[in-house]
Amino acid sequence: EDQRTAGFTTGQFDGFYTATPSSVTSSLKDNKGAYYASVSVNLGQTFVFNTTKAPFDDVRVRKAVIMAIPRDVLAKDILQNSVPADYFAIKGSKEFSEGSALPKYDPAGAQKLIDEYVKEKGPITFTMVAFQQTLDQARAKFIQSQLDQLKNIKADIAVGASGDNITKVTGTGDFQWTSWGF
Repeated sequence: EDQRTAGFTTGQFDGFYTATPSSVTSSLKDNKGAYYASVSVNLGQTFVFNTTKAPFDDVRVRKAVIMAIPRDVLAKDILQNSVPADYFAIKGSKEFSEGSALPKYDPAGAQKLIDEYVKEKGPITFTMVAFQQTLDQARAKFIQSQLDQLKNIKADIAVGASGDNITKVTGTGDFQWTSWGF
């Protein structure tokens, strides 16, 4: 991400793609006459669980992880005043369904689900696949810090190049959890 904004600022290239709000802000500030165009999306940034592999083959773990993340804080502080998700898709979009509400932030409820799982299968450990973009790594670290507040769950972060990460998700299925943009 830093290479994109630096290349634009130094005139190495005339434009760049980004999904990082701070890159837009700094590039507009540092380049008189610069402008940007944006495209609205209905699904935005999301997280993908590999439901064919432990621990995310168990719905309790998927639900517990979502319940452990304060999406309002994530949206405001990490995603720079983005809109937190309450559903899998934006109301009014063709993908929206009233039945697709995300679980509410509830760390005590998350711990209860984790405790149930751990009693049967042992402590939860998994790896989040993160992309090289600064924002994606910040998002992963925030989630990791939230999960660190709970017992018997540990999330590691593996940062990889976009091409490698995309292959893991869409090709080999060699991942447990990743961020993904729609």
